Amino acid sequence: MSNICRPIARPKLNRILSQSLIVGVLSTWGLLSGVTVELSLGSPSFAFRSSALAQSEDEIDRYVQAARDIESSRQSAYNEIKGIIGGEVPSFACNQRPGSLNALPAGRAREIAARYCDDAENIVKKYDFTNESFNAITRRRQSDPALERRIQDALNRR
Repeated sequence: MSNICRPIARPKLNRILSQSLIVGVLSTWGLLSGVTVELSLGSPSFAFRSSALAQSEDEIDRYVQAARDIESSRQSAYNEIKGIIGGEVPSFACNQRPGSLNALPAGRAREIAARYCDDAENIVKKYDFTNESFNAITRRRQSDPALERRIQDALNRR
């Protein structure tokens, strides 16, 4: 008799079913609680990771307030820098590309950009986020239509 036609032994079937049930329960729990569960094929252990996902309306409201404040600061800095250099403002990133402020002319323009970066970091902290958690929500909203809808709803309420 070939292996394909051989019935699965009862203990092996029970083990497969119980593992499937455990994975299903943990996946559901993870979706509801915002915790992701990593299953490793090489190891029977689980690794729990708390995700930086916007889970509550309070967190979304704080995110929206922080994003609005940061955008206001960014617009102000952009307009000041544009007035100084008289043209298009080069792209720069506060923490993601070290040295990107060097794309700006030395002097007042760089000072304004550095002030904006400090302001943005302080705004994020003011609303009880870390830079990493705020940026994680920003990245997630780009790929999660449900989260984007919740954020847009919060924006429309204000």
